[in-house]
Amino acid sequence: MSAVTAAPPAMPRASSARAAGTRAALGIAGRNLRTAFTTPSLLLPPIVAPLVFFTAFSGGLSVLAHVPGFAYRNGYLSFEFVFAALQGAVFAGIFSGLTLARDFESGVARRLLVGVRHHRAIVGGYVLTALGRAPVVTVALFLIGLAAGMKVTADPLQLLLLFAISECLAAMGALWACGIALRLRTVQAAPLMQIFAFLTVYLSPVFAPVGLLSPWLRAVARLNPFTALLESGRGLMQGDLVRLGATAAATAGLLLLLYLWAVLGLRRARAAGAS
Repeated sequence: MSAVTAAPPAMPRASSARAAGTRAALGIAGRNLRTAFTTPSLLLPPIVAPLVFFTAFSGGLSVLAHVPGFAYRNGYLSFEFVFAALQGAVFAGIFSGLTLARDFESGVARRLLVGVRHHRAIVGGYVLTALGRAPVVTVALFLIGLAAGMKVTADPLQLLLLFAISECLAAMGALWACGIALRLRTVQAAPLMQIFAFLTVYLSPVFAPVGLLSPWLRAVARLNPFTALLESGRGLMQGDLVRLGATAAATAGLLLLLYLWAVLGLRRARAAGAS
């Protein structure tokens, strides 16, 4: 019998494609983060905006902590910090989508569509950019809150879960804004990116618990998926596990829907020739 020499197995094509897509996404994110962290005009706005809201709300509305029915143990500063941190994460994602729109205007995004074989990696790169920018906002707000006397009774694991919620919101904001940028391909789309996020965020228990809201706003807030994430974050901040199941379900559903939204936008950009 003649010996048969087996050829060495070839590298699976799917694995190779994933590796190439990962390299492309990391390259895009690295380029965007280097630009953002070395350009004050790009670095400061996502930090300053939530800081202004945090300062204004926690100072001017702190009297709400004395309203009957306000049962948040850590005080109003901690109550508003969670909102400011999660809002900041959303807008870190929005700024990532705005970067994509600006890259279309400069021609960079068109070159990416030509040079990157796996186009979904382009969206992945801008989402990773948001995930890299959001912690800067969260940490800055946290340190300022501590300096102002914010009470924190969460353990390290609970703080890590709060950080994970903020990162998920950054990804959601990026996917939403990237979907807009891929369809319109201009920075003039910035108001459209922001208005839906503002409506979603502010139709939730921003200044007071759900039970203290006016009836129409209470009804809307209970249907708003951001409410579950906000209430979970506030619970974690004072060491309680609140609505984590609802938060996990809302996060998974929103990430899936927004991913499909961004991918359909990517197809729109390809069909238009990224003009």
